[in-house]
Amino acid sequence: MKCSTIYRRIKAGEFPQPRKLAVNIAAWPESSINEWIVRPIGS
Repeated sequence: MKCSTIYRRIKAGEFPQPRKLAVNIAAWPESSINEWIVRPIGS
């Protein structure tokens, strides 16, 4: 996915929120991404 798509989905509540590591660095816990992957579409 493009960055713009990821951030649009975050804003819509359809993708996990990133964790801020530094001023210009964000990351996602692997567990959050794995949960997002197995979550049914539309939930």
